[in-house]
Amino acid sequence: MLSYLGIAVVTAALIYGITQYSVTRRLARELLSTDLQEIHDEVLLWYETEPNWDGFEQYYLSLHPEDGAEFVQGNRTQQRVATLQHGVVDHERRALVVYQQYAIGDILPQALMTQALPVMAAGETIAWVVPDELALGNYELRQRLYVENTNFVLGWASVAAVLIALLIGWLLSKRILKPITALTEASEAMASGALEQAVPVSSRDEIGVLASRFNAMSLQVATSDQQRRDLTAAIAHDLSTPLHVVSGYTEIIQDNIASATPETLSIMASELEQLRRLVEDLDTLALTDTNQLSLNLEPVHLDEYLPQIVATYQTLAEANDVSLAYQQSSAEQLPTVLVDRDRLTQILQNLLSNSVRHTPSGGNIYLGLDFQTRDSCLGIYVEDNGSGILPEDLPFIFNRFYQADKSRSQNGKMGLGLSISKGLVEAMGGKISASSKGPNLGAIFTISLPLA
Repeated sequence: MLSYLGIAVVTAALIYGITQYSVTRRLARELLSTDLQEIHDEVLLWYETEPNWDGFEQYYLSLHPEDGAEFVQGNRTQQRVATLQHGVVDHERRALVVYQQYAIGDILPQALMTQALPVMAAGETIAWVVPDELALGNYELRQRLYVENTNFVLGWASVAAVLIALLIGWLLSKRILKPITALTEASEAMASGALEQAVPVSSRDEIGVLASRFNAMSLQVATSDQQRRDLTAAIAHDLSTPLHVVSGYTEIIQDNIASATPETLSIMASELEQLRRLVEDLDTLALTDTNQLSLNLEPVHLDEYLPQIVATYQTLAEANDVSLAYQQSSAEQLPTVLVDRDRLTQILQNLLSNSVRHTPSGGNIYLGLDFQTRDSCLGIYVEDNGSGILPEDLPFIFNRFYQADKSRSQNGKMGLGLSISKGLVEAMGGKISASSKGPNLGAIFTISLPLA
């Protein structure tokens, strides 16, 4: 509001000053032009009614008394301004009235005629009205009255402009401060621990964009905090279970309650292997987060590599009564992709294991290639007709420890496979995405890898 008030005051002062300067500078000249035209008409009227210039001076003085006549203006008695300073000469530049130091009949020099107003009759110049610059000072009364009226109007206009500026400033300040106040309160709530905040977005201007970005940031912070909590809980759970098993068997053996049989050692080894895989997965995630993952990139022919992957996991698929096949719809030689072969194997292992787990007996899984290269990438897809993915779960399936099937949290599955796969694909410069038509309608995972 203060800024709008300052702008309004400065603007009103500038307009007031410029207008006054313009009026006082130009008004006298406008009045002078009016008087010259009046004298012009008087000279023309004399010429049309009289045969010569005899007696013109008396006629002129009768219209423009040298001393002026008094008249009443408001509550003051004013004196009419005389215009006798202006001269009138005939066509030969002989003075018809007294003009400055020139008497009647004197010839005025040509230098004084530059601003003279010609009086024309029948297409000929019969006389000239010669202005006197000194006469500009004799318009004080008319100028003052006009300036006073102008100042009066400008004064009220300035007051109105300031009031309107204050009103606009007040309305805009309320409009601007309302979302800013909401943002301030939401940020204070976040500082107090309530991380998920949403402020209303009521416009598309800079404040609206700020509110939208704040809402997105708040949701991201709240999601990250929840993921951190889930991470801590999941790690604690998945570490504690095998540790308790190994610790229990160790105590039993130490207390000679049971002997270290091959079956016991096998159980302990299995639990330790699960711990090893967990630590390895967490280490992979940490390396991908910090861009420190070591990759051995090399050109790979996917149409030769993928059939080998299918052959490797054929046994697992048959054990679950699932059909696994490699789809190649074209005999065209495909370009190579630049990947880490071992990491790509790890990615496909995660995807195929998930598909086998979620595909019912008698179902089908296809590993294939997208033969249309886009953005210098070649696509791999894993498609099944299994349990599918719910629409509400689809945006989060690559999040760490996110489990669409909540029962998996009870069977030793941590929910890191897809998150690790996403990190590995992106580390190799590619992208991974998932789609599903809904429950029991299968799912498709697509990997785009850069060409070599």
